[in-house]
Amino acid sequence: MRTVLKRMIVVFITVFVIISFSVATRATEDPVSCPRTLPDNIELPRDLERILARVYRGSATFRAQCDRIGAAGGTLAVNVRLDTGIPSSYQAFTMIGRRGHALRADVHLPPAAIAIAELVGHEFEHILEQLDGLNLRMLSNVRGSGVRESSFDVYETTRAQRVGRIVAAELSAPQTAD
Repeated sequence: MRTVLKRMIVVFITVFVIISFSVATRATEDPVSCPRTLPDNIELPRDLERILARVYRGSATFRAQCDRIGAAGGTLAVNVRLDTGIPSSYQAFTMIGRRGHALRADVHLPPAAIAIAELVGHEFEHILEQLDGLNLRMLSNVRGSGVRESSFDVYETTRAQRVGRIVAAELSAPQTAD
């Protein structure tokens, strides 16, 4: 009986030490997600969160975009995903839906994007255009508006293109120590 009790105690202590070590190791190897960098209303896979956290740290423009998205709170839900089925005519795309005053944006990014900063900055700007209340369908018929219909009910804006390039440039610029 004592031998069984000793074995149980040894097993318990061993399991406790392994679990404690595992938790401590995860806490030190995953500093990006603790605390979370991006707003809570942006859902994305953990690997992508690490990448976008780097974009967030390196681009003031992307931080401002995230701040606006976060400030929208419960009226906006953003889901960012890696999508292997993106049509060849697009580098990335965002599908935006409305239900009353609530907005849902599904951002589709390619899994092996070299220009991830430019793409996510571009797609987030499309979300902000909707928060600003832009009617892209109407604006696409206005000469000089910077909005064009690239295919049926799919719109491109010079604003999103410009902001995507700015985010990429900020990320590639040499970082200065504060």
